[in-house]
Amino acid sequence: MGNCCCPKTSRPSHCATERSDSGKVMNPLCNEDENKSHPTPQFNSQEGICSPTKPNPSTVGKCFLKQPGFSFSGHRPKPTDERTHEKFKLRVGPDYRWNKKKSQSSEGLFELVTVDFVRSDSLIGDIENLVDLESIDIVGSTVTSSVPLGFVISVGLPQSQPKLFKSPTDGPSWNLIFYFKLKNYVQEELKNLPNARPCVKLLEAWCSNAPNDADFRGRLKTMCVVDNIESLGLPSVITAYNGKPVLINKSGTLSSPRDGLMQLNINVWMFAYVARKALCGMHEKLKKMSLNVGFTIEGRSDDELPECLLGSCSLNGIDVERVIEVKNHL
Repeated sequence: MGNCCCPKTSRPSHCATERSDSGKVMNPLCNEDENKSHPTPQFNSQEGICSPTKPNPSTVGKCFLKQPGFSFSGHRPKPTDERTHEKFKLRVGPDYRWNKKKSQSSEGLFELVTVDFVRSDSLIGDIENLVDLESIDIVGSTVTSSVPLGFVISVGLPQSQPKLFKSPTDGPSWNLIFYFKLKNYVQEELKNLPNARPCVKLLEAWCSNAPNDADFRGRLKTMCVVDNIESLGLPSVITAYNGKPVLINKSGTLSSPRDGLMQLNINVWMFAYVARKALCGMHEKLKKMSLNVGFTIEGRSDDELPECLLGSCSLNGIDVERVIEVKNHL
């Protein structure tokens, strides 16, 4: 059974997906009213449902959350950030505006802990209602009040092709969720910020200003590098932007579910029509795709360069037909 965690009083209690002894992942199926007395939900591996048994006073009124990474528990190869930074070319100084010079990024400031890829009937909001973040030790204080120990980035993509006019901004989605943890040596740099690298100073400035400054928040960039892009037959609108950064402006929302943790939600539903249409057509290619995803903060002046990845991830052979569906009560 998954880890047990008390639900927030403003939201209904629910049971997330559970895994049977055979390793088969089952769909999430309980939706309980926390104002009523409930038997403890137990997972029935034969029927694939949460079945009530006799009440247990220690667990009544609680919900079972999944451990982050549950959706990739049977996937091979596992998502990784090992040497993934070498795939990305980022801005370097001096005088980037004139020289336009880029170079391979150094290692990310955050380490990849794990990844989830799930589908839901609407965009996922507060990730703490889906997974137990404390189980992977990314919740806690750091040496500064602004830079989080844990950084969760959730990317929500439409499951169906978008409409040209009056397109919705939410609905059935694929959700790619990255869980990052600030590296120890970066925490050490933050203790002596005046002598820290430009990218560490920029991280501190972004974390301090982004929650309340939309322009500063919009300096976060995401990039995708597909290693085998030439063999996939993708449209030119995708291949032309392979490895190119995309600024996350209005499509990004930032939240701090608790101290020492920051969550960024990227809503692809709000991307331009051409981008949405191209991305929605890619899911059928994911199974054959060698995909690398990276995030950084845009450096502009020389004292903010060279840029450095916040974090990155390599994903291979994702089969969307086997993606787990979660009931979204978030």
